[in-house]
Amino acid sequence: MWPTILLMMAAFAPPHVPDTALSGSIPPATLARYACTIPDYGRGACFRFAVPENRRHPNGRNLALYVAYFPAYEPAGADAITPLDGGPGEGSATQMQGYFSAPDVRLLRKRHAMLFIDERGTGLSAAIDCPTQWTQPQSYVDEPVPLLTDPELRRCRAALAKRADLNEYNTTTDAEDIDAVRAALGIEKLTLMGFSGGTLTAQVYVRRYPARVRAIVMGGVTTPDYHHPAPSARAREIAIDEVFRQCSVDPACGARFPNLRSDFAAAVASARTHPVEGTAPSRARVTIPYPVFADRLALMLYSPAGAAKIPSLLHAAAHGNWQPFVSAAFAISKEFYTPTDRPDAAIGISKGMYLSSVCSEGVPFITAADVAATVGTFTESTRIDAYRRACAIWDVRPAPAAFAEPVVSSVPTLVISNRFDPTCPWWVAHHMLRNWPHARQVTDLTLGHLDDWDCIKKMSVRFIDALDLWSLDTSCAQHPAKVPFAS
Repeated sequence: MWPTILLMMAAFAPPHVPDTALSGSIPPATLARYACTIPDYGRGACFRFAVPENRRHPNGRNLALYVAYFPAYEPAGADAITPLDGGPGEGSATQMQGYFSAPDVRLLRKRHAMLFIDERGTGLSAAIDCPTQWTQPQSYVDEPVPLLTDPELRRCRAALAKRADLNEYNTTTDAEDIDAVRAALGIEKLTLMGFSGGTLTAQVYVRRYPARVRAIVMGGVTTPDYHHPAPSARAREIAIDEVFRQCSVDPACGARFPNLRSDFAAAVASARTHPVEGTAPSRARVTIPYPVFADRLALMLYSPAGAAKIPSLLHAAAHGNWQPFVSAAFAISKEFYTPTDRPDAAIGISKGMYLSSVCSEGVPFITAADVAATVGTFTESTRIDAYRRACAIWDVRPAPAAFAEPVVSSVPTLVISNRFDPTCPWWVAHHMLRNWPHARQVTDLTLGHLDDWDCIKKMSVRFIDALDLWSLDTSCAQHPAKVPFAS
């Protein structure tokens, strides 16, 4: 969900919350002392909740989670809608303003409470980040996002290890924390909303606590047997092919770039042979190696607006003019990294949490078949190679083998997948649903990763309130916005 980060940063500043952390059961009188009012959400309680960093050693280090809780207006409400943000590494509470509008909240809070938690290691919950604070433009185009150079990774790991056990930051510990908050507030069941990396947390939670889940909404699905980031190579190839198809049937785009696939092949061949060179906005010269070229091109596929730039950039590059691509790549790099350039920033992906989760729950399970499946794509195995190298430095304990087994659930579940998602391909969710008898997958034809948010939210709100999977109006998913190619 990272393209929405900057918007949410500008729109919402979390309220000040005392450092004192609550624990155990939280009586209503205690909760009332932590009253807060959040734009669009109304009056609720904002507080910190203490959990052990390592539950095998409950007398060890504690973490203070940031929690925002909004009771249902009607006392009969027995569940709490609980969004789980993506990354992994984004905090749901500090980014809550990106979820619902005021009318959505008025409808949902009639019968449902709303619970937002910055999961451990994210947002305002003892974030384990790697602030960059780069001064050299080259730094922004050295590695596929969100990775850092080897020396930076080593320095960050050494610094974080002084205050955190990096083995204890993953979706399993997240699920345990979420259930501890649920129990403390006396909530009978949760209605989980997981997006992107948050879909993995939702599945881990329902596997561990099936009786505590009323319903689930998932968008941009990743699963325990997904082996992040392996399937994204094929997904990105399909997404860019859709850009080429849409350009060919768009009168203006097709006329300007009649040989777009040839331009793409020429640009890829050139970037593989020689590092891309150009000028950053500061006029400093920068060099982009092939893995970063492939990564930044792929990041443009996360939204129709980004994809719209691709034909002109590839055409220019194929004819020897790489400067437009370098400028676009630098801009998207800044957009991604800037939110966490400040050590005090709460918005954005916590790189430490991201690496601890991916390096324990994704990369260790990548197989030779996963690598072989990348052959013939423009990404090839560049992402897998980069992540394996980074995870060797990050050095966290792999999740147990059982973690990678598919999740089985009978909870009512709405799954929304973008047909041309470049990072969480629709077939991952389709494969998952063989073990989910009470689930429905809706495939949104929009190109991008969770980009058709109004449509996703519309279906989600109606499902959450009625739990009727088969009478949902899904027409918005079948009429996607076209890629807005420049005239």
